[in-house]
Amino acid sequence: MWGITHIDYDIYRRGKGLPLQGVRAMTIAERDEIYRKKYWQGARCDDLPSGVDYVVFDGAVNSGVAQSAKWLQRALGVPADGHIGEVTIDAAHDAHVETLIHSMCEQRRKFLRSLRHYKSFKNGWERRVNEVERDGLQMAGGHEYRESVSVKAVDTGAKAKPSDVATPSITPEAATGASVGTTSAAGLVQQLQEQLAPYSDTLTIIKYVLIGCAVVSISIAAYVIIRSRKLKDV
Repeated sequence: MWGITHIDYDIYRRGKGLPLQGVRAMTIAERDEIYRKKYWQGARCDDLPSGVDYVVFDGAVNSGVAQSAKWLQRALGVPADGHIGEVTIDAAHDAHVETLIHSMCEQRRKFLRSLRHYKSFKNGWERRVNEVERDGLQMAGGHEYRESVSVKAVDTGAKAKPSDVATPSITPEAATGASVGTTSAAGLVQQLQEQLAPYSDTLTIIKYVLIGCAVVSISIAAYVIIRSRKLKDV
């Protein structure tokens, strides 16, 4: 509903001590509070230049805070780690705003075109990015446009889904090594984590997979330490 998943809505309602309800029962006030806290503040939009803030915010609602942050960071040429920190903020203020907005929107279009369902939803997705780019450029140009822009209902189809994410490819060397020893197994888990990380913000299930990978890694490390001590004793 308006780009907010039922999972995020449940978290919001629990935090307020309110009973859970269907996401379609969400009020405008609830929507705006979730938008502000999770997406606007989560992407540090108050610290970004006018116009850039709106483009980043809309991308965050549509495809996740981390993904939108990466579009911004790639457009700036800074490390794309999905976290908007001081380096990203400073670079954004040093950049040519109009050029930055164009580049961010191109990064977003490139992402959307990589999704499996692009052909089915391309008209709506492309239209939305075009409108966001237009509005962002008007804000950056100093026009009195910000107050006249209403929050648009987000096409949730643009969010990455499990079916849109290619199955992580594990190299034959890593797979073979994993069967040989526990150290190689740890390498396999690490490789899987690295390949899934870019989707952790847009796919809730991936977050749990990454947590599982971390637990497995710790277990493997503990086993290696215990085993090495036993071999020393022998």
